[in-house]
Amino acid sequence: MNKAESQSLPVPPNLVKALRFGFDTVANHIGLILYAALFDLLLWFGPHISLSKLFSTYLNWSTQLLVEQGTGVSEFIQNNRDMVMTAAERFNLLVVLRTFPIGIPSLMVSRLPLVNPMGSPVSWQAPSIWILLSLIFSFILLGLMIGTIFFLMISQITFDGKIKWQNSISILPRSYLQSVLLSIFWLVVILGACLPLSCVAPFLLMGGAGFGSILVFLYATILIWLLFPLAFSPFGIFIHQDTMWVSLMRGARLVRFTLPGTALFLVIIFLVSQSLDWLWSTPKETSWMAIIGVIGHAFVATSFLAASFAYYRDAERWLEQRFKQDGRQVI
Repeated sequence: MNKAESQSLPVPPNLVKALRFGFDTVANHIGLILYAALFDLLLWFGPHISLSKLFSTYLNWSTQLLVEQGTGVSEFIQNNRDMVMTAAERFNLLVVLRTFPIGIPSLMVSRLPLVNPMGSPVSWQAPSIWILLSLIFSFILLGLMIGTIFFLMISQITFDGKIKWQNSISILPRSYLQSVLLSIFWLVVILGACLPLSCVAPFLLMGGAGFGSILVFLYATILIWLLFPLAFSPFGIFIHQDTMWVSLMRGARLVRFTLPGTALFLVIIFLVSQSLDWLWSTPKETSWMAIIGVIGHAFVATSFLAASFAYYRDAERWLEQRFKQDGRQVI
C-alpha cells in the first residue's frame, strides 16, 4: 500500500463522537423526551390493570393438578407462592405497551409502582383470559405504532437534522408493518432460545440454588452473545425503508465488520444506562422527587437511541468506503 492509499483510508466510527451527537441532538430537540416521560407518567399515575385474581386462580389450579400427579414441582410452587403473588399484584398490564425491539424506553417498567404521591391509582382486574389476551394483543400493536413513530423521528433528526412530517406519514404504514414483523421474529428467536432453559430451570433451582444459578447465568451469557449481532436489526427499517429481513441482515453485517468498537459502544450504553437507572430509581414512588428520575431517564435513554442511530450511520459510511476500496458490493 502506497502513501496516498494509506492516507485515504476511511476513519472508523467514533463512539465518543456518536455519544456526543446523541446528547446534543436531544438537547436541541428536547421535545423528543416527552415520549418516554409521558409513558412513565402513565405507568405511575395512570390506571393499574391487574392480573392478580386471574393469576391466583391459575396458580391454585396448577398446584392442585401437580399435587394429584405427585410431582415435586408443586412443593416448589407452594414454597414460593407469596413471592410470586407479590410480583403478580405489582404487575400492570400497561407495561405491554413497552414493545421490543422497537418501543418507548421506560423507567417505571422495572419499578411497577403501586402508589404515587397522590395515593393509589384506579385498579381494574382483568375478568377473563379472553379479555386479557385481547388487551395484550391491542397494547402490543399500539406500543409498536408509538415506537415506530418515535424511531422514525429519531432517525430523521439524526440524518436530516429535522422531522419531515410529510415523508414520515407516507412511510409510516410500511415501517409499522416491518416493525411488527421484526418483533415477531425476535419473539420466535427468544422463545426458541429460552424454551430449553425454562424446561429445566425449576429442577436446577430445586437441586441446588448455587449450582442451578451458575448454569442459568452461563446459559444466559451464551444467549446474549449469540443474539448480539442483532443489536442494530431495527435501524435499516427507518433509515433505508428496508424490509424486516434486509434490515436484520444489514445490522448483523455491520456488527460483524465493526465488532470491537460496536461491542464497546453497546457495553458502555448498557453500563451507563443501568447505573443511571439505579440513580433515577432512588426516590420512592410516593415522592414527587421521582419526577426528576423520570425526566432524567427520558433524556438519557432518548440520547442513547439518537447516539445509536449516529453510530450506525457513521459505521455504514465507513463500511461503504472500505468495500468500495476493496471492490466489494455493498448491500
